[in-house]
Amino acid sequence: MKSAVLVHQLRVEVAGQPLLRQVSLTVEPGAWCVVVGPSGAGKTTLLRAIAGLQPLVAGYIELDGVRVSEGRVSLVPPERRGVGLLFQGGGAGLWPHMTAQATVEFVLSCRHVRRAERTSQALRWLELVELGPLAARRPGELSGGEAQRLALARALAAEPRTLLLDEPLGPLDAPLRAELVQRLADLRRQRQLTLLHVTHDPGEVGLHGTSVVRLDHGTVDG
Repeated sequence: MKSAVLVHQLRVEVAGQPLLRQVSLTVEPGAWCVVVGPSGAGKTTLLRAIAGLQPLVAGYIELDGVRVSEGRVSLVPPERRGVGLLFQGGGAGLWPHMTAQATVEFVLSCRHVRRAERTSQALRWLELVELGPLAARRPGELSGGEAQRLALARALAAEPRTLLLDEPLGPLDAPLRAELVQRLADLRRQRQLTLLHVTHDPGEVGLHGTSVVRLDHGTVDG
């Protein structure tokens, strides 16, 4: 079986300073891999590299058996990698002029979903993150937690094969965090969605994580 994510001997530098040093990681299809590490460990850099947003110095990345980056060469652009990326505080990246519904519908239009089906599908994704009643609001009219949930709905609406999560639950209160973790777990099982979730808190996803990797000072522990 092809790995959903394969990272081999990855090295990333910025201004000559190493952020990742020979990092290797394998995530199987349908797994929920949790990468744990303190601030500055290189967690966000790892996700950005996998998504194609961070150039490499050495090593390679494969997604679903396809090599997408090797050394300094990007072989597949970010929009064709089949991954979704949700940063911590992801609500900051929302389009301020679009309502929640329009935000999700735009993603669906990029997937060539027929216009007649976009509204119902957009509302289903918004309901999933408990934003159905707020479909007509714009990001500036949402709380921080609501904006983060909209960013999650937008990422999920693209139906990525792998979802990269950069501490996305931080802005949410404990009950909603637990609810969203359960819904992500359900999506993972139902759609064979692969999750690569970075966090400083290994208990954030409870018992749902299938494996835990520790990253510190740009290297994998063990």
